[in-house]
Amino acid sequence: MLTPEEAARAGAPDSQVIELTMESAKAKVDKAMAVERLRKNPDFINLITEGYLRDEAVRLVQSKSLEMNRLPQDQESINTDIMAIGSFINYLNTIVQHGEMAQGAIEQATEEFEMALAEEAGEGN
Repeated sequence: MLTPEEAARAGAPDSQVIELTMESAKAKVDKAMAVERLRKNPDFINLITEGYLRDEAVRLVQSKSLEMNRLPQDQESINTDIMAIGSFINYLNTIVQHGEMAQGAIEQATEEFEMALAEEAGEGN
């Protein structure tokens, strides 16, 4: 399947490019909705939100001060694990942000799609 950019470069009608844009945006909205469903899921809350994002983060920070973790390689390993938690949170938040932006793009593209169809229908007469 072509991306909207590829379709535009290939000279596809505006309505087709807009339709592909809307499909791409809808996929982002669907992913954002999936993240929101996950965040409400009791198992996700228990295992990920509380177990990993909260409890594991606290455990890792506390373990940095333990005598057995004083070596530079141990500290680096702990820091990497802490950064992974932050990266995971950012990943989920980015999906939601892209979904929110895509929702706005869908609304705008819907109007553009209707205008493009009308123009294309007028060209065919």
